[in-house]
Order: sequence, then structure tokens, then C-alpha cells
Amino acid sequence: MLLEKDRIGQVIRKIPYKGYFQTQIDYIHLCKDCGTKLYKTKREELHSLGRCNTCARKHLRSTTCKFNEKGEKLCNTCLRFLPIENFNKSKLNKNRYSTCSRCSVLKRFEITAIEYETLFKEQNSACAICKQPPSDLLKGKIKYLSVDHNHTTGVVRGLLCQKCNQGLGMFKDNIENFKEAIKYLEHYK
Repeated sequence: MLLEKDRIGQVIRKIPYKGYFQTQIDYIHLCKDCGTKLYKTKREELHSLGRCNTCARKHLRSTTCKFNEKGEKLCNTCLRFLPIENFNKSKLNKNRYSTCSRCSVLKRFEITAIEYETLFKEQNSACAICKQPPSDLLKGKIKYLSVDHNHTTGVVRGLLCQKCNQGLGMFKDNIENFKEAIKYLEHYK
């Protein structure tokens, strides 16, 4: 994103539009890498990374993920080589993202793959509630345990299987609802 304070000038242009001339203001910025002038509208400033097209292409090539001899792609977050299927496709350009789908999910909860693995081992590689190892399938592969968190504070509480996580969600994390459910089950034993 380019900021107003980085502008070094502006150019006013008349652009033909449906038989009329529309006034467009382009703000002038300098490319971060080579210093050439960039002409951006106010809207384009919000989405620009501050590089000219040539420098943007070079930057993209230098930061894109690398592949090993097996054809596995390197995740930029966990730095592991993983099969290409572990990377989601971009909706914009049909390329694969540089971060694996697992790291993308963990990023939402602000934990790393290493912290996830540590928590997984602390729970004896099982769900924190039902104590069962992961068994839910997604696209024929065993699905990772879900990261359970407090919806108010965002603090991670533990790892749960999909069923236990959905159960907590159905009860809206309300302890009174759980107590009533226990009374109900005990009544109909």
C-alpha cells in the first residue's frame, strides 16, 4: 500500500469515457527498488506494493516457492517440502499459494506449525475431549485436529476432533447448556 506522504506529485488527465471526458488524478510515487516514477490513482495506491512492473516480476520470482527433486513444494511458513495437493489454489490466477493449507489455517489462530505439533504431543496425539486419535477423513486423508479457541479472547485452548469441536460450537461454549445436557442424558439412561 502506498501512503499519501510518499507522493512526490500528481498529474491530472482527461480520459475519454462514453462520449465524455472524465478527469483522473494520478499520484506520482517512486519504485522501491529502481526509483522509476509510478503513476497511481487513489484506488490503485491501496493495492500497490510500490514497485514498477519489471521490479514486481523480479520480486515475485525471488519469493515464489521452490520445488525439490520429488516435485514437492516448499511452504514459506513451516519450511517443509510437501506434496502440491497440500497447497490451496488461488481464486485469482489458478496458481498454488506459497503457504500450505495447514499453515494458512494456523495463521488465523496466530500459532505456528511447531506450536501445533507441541500441543498435539502434549495431548498424546489425541482429541482433548474424547481422547481419540484423529480419524476424520478429508479427500481420503486423515484430517488434522481442529484448533479450539476462546471466541471472546482468541486464546487457544487445545486441539479437538471435528465432532467434539462442532459439539462445543452447538452448545455455544456455554457451561450451563452442557450441565442441562448431562442432566438430560442421566435422566434417560
